[in-house]
Amino acid sequence: MPRNLNRRVEVIYPLTDERIASYLEDAVLKTYLADTSKARIMQPDGRYTRVRPSNQ
Repeated sequence: MPRNLNRRVEVIYPLTDERIASYLEDAVLKTYLADTSKARIMQPDGRYTRVRPSNQ
């Protein structure tokens, strides 16, 4: 999976508005986590295995 490590910017800040926090959790994060097209899970021994959709 290609990574952009040279021109990458990440910002972290606290969310004080409950409506925005709920929206991010319910809409944005659920959508992001539902995408398993290139997802991998690291095993205890350091190997990665692909995530398979639950309907297969």
